[in-house]
Amino acid sequence: MSNSSTNLITAGYKGKIGNQMVIKRRNGKTVLASRPNRFEHPVSTAQQAVKDKFRAAAKYARSILQNPEYFQAYAALAGPGRSAYSVAVTDYLHNPVIESIDLTMYKGTTGDPVKILASDILMVVSVHVTIKDANGNEVENGEAQKNAENNSWSYAATATVSPYLGVTVTVQAYDLPGHYTEMTVTKS
Repeated sequence: MSNSSTNLITAGYKGKIGNQMVIKRRNGKTVLASRPNRFEHPVSTAQQAVKDKFRAAAKYARSILQNPEYFQAYAALAGPGRSAYSVAVTDYLHNPVIESIDLTMYKGTTGDPVKILASDILMVVSVHVTIKDANGNEVENGEAQKNAENNSWSYAATATVSPYLGVTVTVQAYDLPGHYTEMTVTKS
């Protein structure tokens, strides 16, 4: 593969040359490379699922980058050799991560806090909390509030649970593409 940034002959060109080579632009340079091989064989169900997921990720990236605010946010995360588009595709392909659910201050009374750390490539847009008693009956659910600290969320209990030991707290963290991750912890 050869590349050039100032070649007068290939400047601005891109595409196929015959059936052997392609000219493409990468990181502001014109690159001459051999043509990629395309294999014509049946696609398995798993391969088709991956292709469909990437197709959906590409569609998401094209649509979300039409919004200047999101374009700037993704562009800020793109390092050398990466575009806002590739960061948006990566964001679509990865679910948010719930790093921790802190129940140390939760004692089963109204106003007790549940603290959550959740992160994503760009941002976690919402965190939903469900609290169930020791018998598995739902006591309450609602949205956590984002704290000024990065990736930190808080939920204030709205109901009293007695006894509070054995209570389960389920947290769902949602990202901008709409994917979520769920984690459940039990108060011991």
